[in-house]
Amino acid sequence: MNRYSNIFSSKEGIKHISNFKSLYRLNLLKTKTLLKLFVFEHPNTKFTTRKNHTKAFTLYFGDLLSREITTTLLESWLKEYSIINNYSERNMNHIKCQINCYFKWLLENEIINRNVLQDINFKQNEMPRRKRVILSSKDIHYISKNLNYCSLVWKLYFSTLIHTGARMSEVLRLKWSDIDITLNKITFYKTKNGDNRTIQISKEITRMYKELYEDSICTTYIFADKKGKRKSRHQVQRFLAKFKEKHPIKYKDWSCHDLRHSFAYNFLKNKGEMYQLKSILGHKSIRMTIDLYGNLQSSTLENISPYNI
Repeated sequence: MNRYSNIFSSKEGIKHISNFKSLYRLNLLKTKTLLKLFVFEHPNTKFTTRKNHTKAFTLYFGDLLSREITTTLLESWLKEYSIINNYSERNMNHIKCQINCYFKWLLENEIINRNVLQDINFKQNEMPRRKRVILSSKDIHYISKNLNYCSLVWKLYFSTLIHTGARMSEVLRLKWSDIDITLNKITFYKTKNGDNRTIQISKEITRMYKELYEDSICTTYIFADKKGKRKSRHQVQRFLAKFKEKHPIKYKDWSCHDLRHSFAYNFLKNKGEMYQLKSILGHKSIRMTIDLYGNLQSSTLENISPYNI
């Protein structure tokens, strides 16, 4: 196998292996090589969506052959990884789904004869460990009013989170080419579930994008610093900490992701449909939307009668 070392470490070599699989005994290749081959053949795979998980998996199993990765070994690693990162059962189920793409590929290529990951299960309906903070319409109005005293770039960033239910990272990645000012639409590319999604925005939000575009330097990303570099999560969190200190909401220490939860809650409270919410939030399946937001209490709904009498 040593004479193939250069092939396994280069992109050209991986491409050659992919084109001529029959020349290689894939079951004798190390996991780190097979992972490169898998990602080459599936560039949009879910396996690479969270690079920290991908890196951790590769570091632990990279030098092993596929047949050496057993259910016991996988279970041990997942448990250790959960403890180190303080992940919930729900988090671990997502990580399992991410890794499972690779094991399905191994099966399809007959590198293994059984998916050793299938016997490992996590509770899918467990709620996140951090308690959600749900902001009411009154809270959102208070936040929006005080955003008027902030710079346009921060006002627009948080207004986009508030009125679209988008993830923090999705808005940070927005480019000017993703905004359709004429049709009042935003397209989020390479989202968490791997799909692109386009949603309608209000004319007021569109107006702010137009104003920011006219005032900004020539950059690719909308939310960029003075050097044109995309703003980081740390910069967002630092701004948010100062904003909340100056404009606190009693008993509600909210985060950017809580704006997403609040959007979903208020959307359903205002008689929005679950399937509509799934499309807006960009969930892969309706089951995920129901698991997260299907527990809206009847006591929180007003005028539950469908009859106007």
